[in-house]
Amino acid sequence: MNPNAIVMTPEQFADLKESLIRELEPKIKSQVEEERRKHSASGSLNVWPPIRDEALHRLGHLVTYNRYQVVNALSTIVRNSLGVSNVQGLTTDQAQAAKEIVDAVVSTMLKYSKPKAGEQGEYTN
Repeated sequence: MNPNAIVMTPEQFADLKESLIRELEPKIKSQVEEERRKHSASGSLNVWPPIRDEALHRLGHLVTYNRYQVVNALSTIVRNSLGVSNVQGLTTDQAQAAKEIVDAVVSTMLKYSKPKAGEQGEYTN
């Protein structure tokens, strides 16, 4: 056995564990609450889903796999254009720019798209 090992009975271990939980739980809850306050104070809401859903509605003719690929591409274009690491973290200030970017890409896609096998062939501008 390691000479530096601490030997405890199962009861002592359970007591130590409970003690650590009681000590750390308020600190962790406080940190989580602080992060929530910072997040809401920054004006960051979940603005991406309505933008994404509108694009998907307009691209309803695409088969599921292609819709998935287009959403990923739109997300990448928005993230790189606005310099953010995640579209879920877009602020309300960035929402209009994201919407305009997505609208421009989808409009261009619809302008030049032709139905492929498995697609419905209806395009909505």
